[in-house]
Amino acid sequence: MTLSKKLTYRLNPLHLKRLVRVAVLVAFYLHFSSKDFVLGMSPESALATVELVADFDTQIPEKLSNFSSLGQRAAISESSVFFTGNNGLYKADGDSLVRIVDNSTPIPGKSSNFVGVSNETLLVDDGDVAFDGTEIFGFRNGIYVYSSSTDSITFIADEDSAVPNGTGSFAGFRAPSINNGNVAFFGFSDPSSQNGIYTTLGGQLRVVADTNTIIPGGSGPFSDLLGFPVIEGDSITFVGRRFNESQGIYRESGGTLSTLYDLTTSIPGGSGSFTSFRNNELNVEGGSLAFMGGGAGGYFGVFKDVGDGLTLVADSSTQAPGGTNTFLAISNVSLDGENVAFIGSDGGTRGIYTDALGQLTKILDTSDIIDGRQPSEFHIGRDSLVGNQLAFRVRFTDNTESIYVATLVPEPSTLVAFLLATACLVMCRNSFRH
Repeated sequence: MTLSKKLTYRLNPLHLKRLVRVAVLVAFYLHFSSKDFVLGMSPESALATVELVADFDTQIPEKLSNFSSLGQRAAISESSVFFTGNNGLYKADGDSLVRIVDNSTPIPGKSSNFVGVSNETLLVDDGDVAFDGTEIFGFRNGIYVYSSSTDSITFIADEDSAVPNGTGSFAGFRAPSINNGNVAFFGFSDPSSQNGIYTTLGGQLRVVADTNTIIPGGSGPFSDLLGFPVIEGDSITFVGRRFNESQGIYRESGGTLSTLYDLTTSIPGGSGSFTSFRNNELNVEGGSLAFMGGGAGGYFGVFKDVGDGLTLVADSSTQAPGGTNTFLAISNVSLDGENVAFIGSDGGTRGIYTDALGQLTKILDTSDIIDGRQPSEFHIGRDSLVGNQLAFRVRFTDNTESIYVATLVPEPSTLVAFLLATACLVMCRNSFRH
């Protein structure tokens, strides 16, 4: 026996009104999302709403002057934006902008004040910031931690500190990383012969790997630890090499050093094996890892492993979204969970790109107009991407600089599909008769 039902849909005036309202909303969204328009001081694009954090019209907290320089690597943590500017470190939280460190801040354990903060990188965790601070301009720097919960600065190491497992004291530092109150950083006493990765993990300052450490599975010790380590839980990940013989990404976990990727690792989505790893584009967050690697013939790409193996995000054969050419350069890799953002250039434009919307997408590039000005370059940091928000610094063609936070929104097609589906559901409810 075959059963059949006859479905009859009756469109009444109320449903017609609802349909018209949805159609107007869709048309309104498509109209404005296809344009670069400014609402107040906030530029809008099809994929992001953008809010100004600071620019050259912003007064420096507790000073009479405005910012005249802004650091390239802003970071987001606990809904706050951290950035450097005019040799200081600052935190923006809603409408509040406060000083963390500037030249009036005493150095812990010293009789002098800080004179500067490195703008090379900023890594934050739960409102805590590890930073490289300078005591005498251009000389004598150290590693410090600012705690948001206690509003205090803690000393980690400086150029009076003895090198763990080495000789003499430190002569310089780079790129501190922080997680759960523990810090990892690159330090050296002699850049050419004694450098390493050091950490406070375990309760006291110790070496993770230095030029006396044998490379896992290698034929000798590291010749260089290339800085920019990342600490996550009880693991510390970094790039190291032995002259021109070997190079790779290594991890210490639970006191054991292992190789994650090296010059024998096949390039996913490419051909052959990696020939290099860029030390300042390594990132680890929430169990995921992202990095930049190179291959033969000038090949380069951004790769990530979110727990199911190494995959390609974008490389030198990827066409830049919104552009006409493939990427000629990629830098500034930021990672949050399974999502990556980076700065890319196709030769004609330079922009910010992400895979956080389900596919590789342009957020902004130098063809866009922001607050009535033409961008000339963008920069993001390793902790710039958090959830659907991205902090970035932009320099304009008039040589002014601004820091913004972009909040990513679905593409128009995604929102349209949602609105139409909702309209259909509303109209069809209780309108079918058997």
